Amino acid sequence: MDLDPVRRIFAERHASGAAPRLAWGVLAGGELVGGEDVDTAYRIASCTKSFTAAALLLLRDRGLVDLDAPVTEWVPLLQLRPAGVPVPTLHHLLTMSGGLANDDPWADRQEAMSDEEFDSTCAGGVRLMWAPGTAFEYSNLGYALLGRAVQEAAGRRYHEFVTDELIRPLGLTSTAFAPPAGEVAIGCDKQGDDWVELPFSEPGAFSPIGGLFSTVSDLARWMQWFLGDDDGPLAPTSRQEMCLGVQPRAPEALAG
Repeated sequence: MDLDPVRRIFAERHASGAAPRLAWGVLAGGELVGGEDVDTAYRIASCTKSFTAAALLLLRDRGLVDLDAPVTEWVPLLQLRPAGVPVPTLHHLLTMSGGLANDDPWADRQEAMSDEEFDSTCAGGVRLMWAPGTAFEYSNLGYALLGRAVQEAAGRRYHEFVTDELIRPLGLTSTAFAPPAGEVAIGCDKQGDDWVELPFSEPGAFSPIGGLFSTVSDLARWMQWFLGDDDGPLAPTSRQEMCLGVQPRAPEALAG
C-alpha cells in the first residue's frame, strides 16, 4: 500500500500551522499498516462517544437497559420544554435524533461538571428543537445523558464501567479518562503566532461526550475489534447494530 499521499497530506497540514503536532494511522486488512506518532496519547474528543454507545448496548444485552425507554427513566430530574413535549428515548439520543439542539462549543467546556451540577442543569429545563425521532441534530448533551444512564444502570461510575468492561478486556493499555502513562500530547490554543498549552479538564459528568485519551495504536485495535467477528465484551451483532445508518423523517418543529 502506497502511504505517500497520506504522509503528504499530513505533512502539508502540519507545515501550514493548523496544529502543533499531528498523529495518524492507516488500518488495512485488520492491521495498522502505517502511521505517525502512533503511540502518543491524545485527547480523542468525540471518538469517546463510540465507547459510550458500546457501554449502553452492553447493558442492553445484559437485560439492564431498554433502549426504547424514555431517558427520564434514568434521569428523572430532566425537565423538557416546551411543556408536554414527547420524551426522547435512549435510542433517539444514541442516533442523535432526540430533538436536542446542537450545543457546540458549550458542551466541550463542561467535562468536569459534577453529578450534582449536571442534575441542576437538567432540572433547570432543556428545550427540544424537534420532535424526537424526526430529525438528526448533533447533541453532546444527549451523550452526557446516555452516560448518566450507563452509570445508573451499571450501579457504578460511568468511567469505571467503560474502563472495566471495555477498555481493559480489549487490552487498550493507553486509553483512559486521565492522561495515561507514556507520552501525552498537550492541548494548545493559538494565541497570535504562538501555541499556548492548556490544562486538561478533569473527568466528570460530560466525560461520555469526549473525555478519553488514546493512541492511534489503541484506536486501531478498537476499530479492528469493532469490524471483526470475535465476541469480546460486546457481541458482533450488537457492534453491527451500532454501524447501521439511521435516516430520520423530515423535521417537525416544536411550537411554544
